[in-house]
Amino acid sequence: MESLIVELQRDATEPSVSVLNLLRKALVVARKLRIQEFKKWIELELNGYYDWEKVPQYRFISGSLKAWNPCRGWIPVVATGAKDLELLEIISNAAIGQPISELQGLVTSTESRRRLHIAISGEMQSYLMRSANAKFEVVIHTDSSQVYGILEAVKDIVLNWSLQLEEDGIIGEGMTFSKKEKEVATSITYNIESFINQNSQHIQNIDSVRFFMSETFNNDQRGAHFTNFANKNQDNARQQAIVHNYAAEAQITREKVLAWLEQIGNLIREEELPKDAQEEATTYLEDTKKAIEREEPKKKLALANLESLEETLEKASKTVDAGQTLWSKVGPIILKVGAWLSSTVV
Repeated sequence: MESLIVELQRDATEPSVSVLNLLRKALVVARKLRIQEFKKWIELELNGYYDWEKVPQYRFISGSLKAWNPCRGWIPVVATGAKDLELLEIISNAAIGQPISELQGLVTSTESRRRLHIAISGEMQSYLMRSANAKFEVVIHTDSSQVYGILEAVKDIVLNWSLQLEEDGIIGEGMTFSKKEKEVATSITYNIESFINQNSQHIQNIDSVRFFMSETFNNDQRGAHFTNFANKNQDNARQQAIVHNYAAEAQITREKVLAWLEQIGNLIREEELPKDAQEEATTYLEDTKKAIEREEPKKKLALANLESLEETLEKASKTVDAGQTLWSKVGPIILKVGAWLSSTVV
């Protein structure tokens, strides 16, 4: 009967074997040999990373920041200064925390060079709108080959680990290991970081990203806002970086959009805006809703009113604290509504 370690090596070098099945087999080995560090790593790969500090380097991918302009389509986000340029470079490197099954499905269900969009959080959207002159929804543009690189990195780690086990005299017979092999395995420290570092071709240097998050712009108001954002969202897997296909936008219903507009209305009423700004914003909001609620929605009219609403709230954000707070909440919602209206205007 073939040993489990040899099976692991063969599966890691066989293109037809999925990374998901490879990891499941590796989990069997780690648990039988009581190698806790690899067990924890495998479980994170299978279940996903929900703390961005724990996301390994090979799971960071890079892309270009682009904003959706209803009239011109996707346009690049351009930095206006050295600090903004550095900031945009940091944001465009995203940690992919999804379970390996989702990444595998994403790659196998699409063509190998398909363009992908990585969403960034609502607060980051608001920050970019204020600090980088991005007036539209911003996403990271990349392609599926980078996700494929994550899968290949995982296979290499499992392969090198299994080869090291064999070199240490741990082979096994069938699905079992001898008492001596288990004792050898527990006496050796298998450091997952050392195996990750062997795969330098899949690794981006993100030490500067982590340092930048916590140390940079301490004396700069815009930078402090960014640092606070990063600290606040650590449990969101560094922007959470949700990989998705924007074709899904077509699945958003009119009812969903109206619910978003209702949410904006509630937020406007909750904040203490100047009376004239509140009344003006409410008027544009109601006109937007009426245009969408028609039996045959007037989408161009709705988009025009939405843009006026956006201008009113953005102006208020620059004059009163309440306006700034409100803008940070409603800005991302307005972007979603605008993207839906723009994708459906004919």
